[in-house]
Amino acid sequence: MLPVTFLLFIASLAIPAGLFGFMAWESREETVAAALRHVEQTTGILHENAEKVLEINAGALERAAQFMAAPDGRGALHGFLARVERSSPSIQSLWVFAPDGRALGTSMPSPPPQGLDVSDREYFLHHRAHPGTSFFVSAPLIGRADGRQQFALTRRLEDGSGRFAGVALSGIASVYFERQWQGLSPELQPTAALVRDDGVVLVRHPALPVTAPPLPPDSEYMQAVRREPQGVRQMGSTIDGRDRIVGFRRLSGYPVSIAYAVSLDAVLAGWHRLLVLYGFVCGSVALALLAMTALVHRRSRLREITARLRERQAVVEAHEEVQRVTQGFQRELIAAVEARQACIARDLHDCVGASLAGVSLLVGSARALAADARAAAALDKAQEQVAATAEAVRGISRGLMPAGTDSGGLLHALEQFAADLTDTSGVLCMLRARGTFATLGAEEATHVFRVVQEAVANALRHGHATELRIVLCEWRGRWRISVADNGRGCDFGRLPRTHPGLGLRSMQARARALGGELELGPDAWGGCRVRVTWTASPARRSGLVLHQDREAFAH
Repeated sequence: MLPVTFLLFIASLAIPAGLFGFMAWESREETVAAALRHVEQTTGILHENAEKVLEINAGALERAAQFMAAPDGRGALHGFLARVERSSPSIQSLWVFAPDGRALGTSMPSPPPQGLDVSDREYFLHHRAHPGTSFFVSAPLIGRADGRQQFALTRRLEDGSGRFAGVALSGIASVYFERQWQGLSPELQPTAALVRDDGVVLVRHPALPVTAPPLPPDSEYMQAVRREPQGVRQMGSTIDGRDRIVGFRRLSGYPVSIAYAVSLDAVLAGWHRLLVLYGFVCGSVALALLAMTALVHRRSRLREITARLRERQAVVEAHEEVQRVTQGFQRELIAAVEARQACIARDLHDCVGASLAGVSLLVGSARALAADARAAAALDKAQEQVAATAEAVRGISRGLMPAGTDSGGLLHALEQFAADLTDTSGVLCMLRARGTFATLGAEEATHVFRVVQEAVANALRHGHATELRIVLCEWRGRWRISVADNGRGCDFGRLPRTHPGLGLRSMQARARALGGELELGPDAWGGCRVRVTWTASPARRSGLVLHQDREAFAH
């Protein structure tokens, strides 16, 4: 199962990213949809205006044809054409051409130039080759009379027998449409155009030169116009190569379509600005969520750490409780042992000592009554053995319950112990003390004395020592007892730390009962040193430290 903080971290990144993607997609769709509506509406307006312009010009051509059909039409032709031109600003000029291409009349103020001939024009050739009075929309051209760019709407003229009688022409100025289209949403980089069905661009904004090639038949625009009369599509321009949203609509009755397009890049420019805003908002949301995730992670870590600390505290408390119970048991056991030893010591002193004293008196009395020298000598020997036995019993009694281990009597007990050891074993035992130790209680004094006893016994039994030094000192509330010998020493690397021997366990238990620490290590004499250090207000510790370095331990 994934951690909650990891899931929150993923959500902190995924939610803002998803929100950004959704907002970006939705706003793009709305932006494009708004552009589509704009293009569709504008195309409809431009379509209506273009149809009206062509209808006006077609009406002018019909009136010109009717005027030419009248018997006296040619006499007042100039004035008539001038009046019709002034009736609409979309008409640049009106012309009537004879069957040979010469100008019969014009709406222009000045007469047509001498030698003007349009028999080579596209529209003239078309009407001469195609009977009928249908209209023809010419390709863009430069007027030979005025030099202005235009395209022409033309009509065939016929005589009464239907023979070709010339051409009526209405010149539609390209600048007329360009002026109208200039104000079409410039921020969208619009283009507008009138396109003939064969792809010839009649007029365009921005303007194209007259010699501009027609749109290819396989272009997206031409294919769309052939498929349906109107529509809005996104397509690439064959003129400038830009992607555009293009609206188109065919003009009724004419082989022409109106096109209005806006640049897709310009449409999406506003959307790109919105993306920056969306990015800032979503980034802020992501930072806020990440901050919350970090806070949750921190709190989770704090809870974990707190739980671990509580577990460790519980373990420590349980360990301390075990130590308290163990130390209490050890103190009770030591107290019971001490009490039992005291009882045995009293029994030895009171019973065995008294009995031996009585035996000694009886042997002395018998010696006084003995007349035989050999019997007297035997009785003397028996009396000496009884005295030695009595002295041994007193030594055992003092070892079991040393005199002076009551409150304030530790120093006296150690002095007596050292003197007796020297006298009885011949081992030189020296005692040095700094302080009176008068405040040391009876229980603590007993523990210290027993540690000294065990350390001396180990030195004699295992180290074969011939000299011993006992040092007892007190300094700033800390007490220390050390026992050093000149024996063979001990390999402390082979002593087990967790399961020492009975003697070590006894000294360790008494050091723990004192609330101090038992230290074992080499001494400068070459033997072993046992040291216990404790305080007046002991903090209970585990109690056994083994030292390998003689110089470090000497300090």
